[in-house]
Amino acid sequence: MYDLTKSRITPYLTERYKEAFLFDTLSPTYWEREPRLAFMKSVPVPFRADDFKAFREGGLSIAKLGENMLFVVGMDPSFPHSGAYAEYLRVCFAVKVREAFLADAADAMEKGDLLRACVLFRGVLALAKRDAEEDKTLGGAEGTPKKAAPGAYETDAAFGLAGACSEMSRKLEEPGRMDETDDESRAREEKCGQFKAEAMDLYETLTFTAPEFAPAWYYLGYCYLNMGLYAKTDACFKRFLALADPETAKEEIKEIRERRDQLTDPITIEQGCNAVIAGRAAEGIALLEPYRNSQFRNWWPMHYYLAQAYTDTDRPDDAVASYREVLRIVPSNTDALLALSELYEALGNDELADKYRRKYQLLVN
Repeated sequence: MYDLTKSRITPYLTERYKEAFLFDTLSPTYWEREPRLAFMKSVPVPFRADDFKAFREGGLSIAKLGENMLFVVGMDPSFPHSGAYAEYLRVCFAVKVREAFLADAADAMEKGDLLRACVLFRGVLALAKRDAEEDKTLGGAEGTPKKAAPGAYETDAAFGLAGACSEMSRKLEEPGRMDETDDESRAREEKCGQFKAEAMDLYETLTFTAPEFAPAWYYLGYCYLNMGLYAKTDACFKRFLALADPETAKEEIKEIRERRDQLTDPITIEQGCNAVIAGRAAEGIALLEPYRNSQFRNWWPMHYYLAQAYTDTDRPDDAVASYREVLRIVPSNTDALLALSELYEALGNDELADKYRRKYQLLVN
C-alpha cells in the first residue's frame, strides 16, 4: 500500500522547493483569536518571500498560511512540523477548500508544472490521512466536528498524483539538453524510474482503496504492459471493462478490447518463461518453441529462457543457438555471453569459450 512517508520522489521535491520558504513563529496573540489553534503557538510557520510584505501591511490570512502549510506537507510529509500543519489544515479548512487545492493541482498539471502538481496532490493526501486518523480516534463521537470523509477527495488526489508522476516519467525519458553528460543521463534515468514506480504504486493502491474506480485499473494495466507482465495486464483490463461506464468510456472500452485480443500470444510466452523459471523446462519448451520464428522472434527473453530450458534438458546445441539469438537482439547481454562461454567450454570448444568469456569480462569490468 502507498505510504507518503516512504515516497521515492520526496528528495526531488524537497530539492526543487527547499529554498522557497522561510520559517518563523508568530506571536501568541495571533493564535489567541482562534482557541482551536492554540497548539500552533510554538510552531514555526512557513512564509514565502512576498508573504512578509503582506504580513507587515495587514497580516497574513489563515487561507494563505494554510496554502503554505499544505505545500510544505506535500513537499515533505516527514517534515518535523508536518503533523501540526496537517492538524491546522484539518481544523481550518472545510471540504470545499480541499477541493480548491485539488483544482490548483490539476491546473498546475495542465500547465506542465508537474512537480508543483505532485506537491499539491500529496498535500491533500496527507490531509486525508490526518482526517482518517482523527475519525478513528474520535470514533464518530457525538458532538465532534463534522468533516468530509477522506474518500471524498483522497481518491482524486491519489489518481491525480499518479498521473502527474506518469507524465513526469515520460518527460524524463528524453534528455533535457543535447550536451547531457553521462552522469546527468544516469541521474535522469534514475529519476525517471522513481517517478514511474511511484505512479504504479499509486495505481496499485487505488485498486485496493477504491476497487470500483475504473480508471485505476485502466492505467495500472498499461503500467504492467510496459513491464511485460501480460497476465497481470489482462487481469487489469478485464476488471476495467467490467467497471467502465459504457456511455462515458466508449473509446477506452473499444481500445482495451482490442488490446486484450492482442495479449493472447504474449500471455502464452510469459507462461512459458515462468514455467522455465519454476523448473518446468519441458513445459516451457512446449509453450515457447512455436514462437521462435514468429512475429515475436525479436523478444530476447523468449530465446533466453528457451536456452535455459534446452540446457536443463541436455540439448546444448539448441541452447547455443538460442543464446546466440539473444545476442543478435541484445549484443551486450552479459548473462547470455557468460552462459555461452560455459556451454562452449562444456562442449570442448575452448576457442569459442574464450571468445565469449573475454566479451563478458570486457562488459562487466
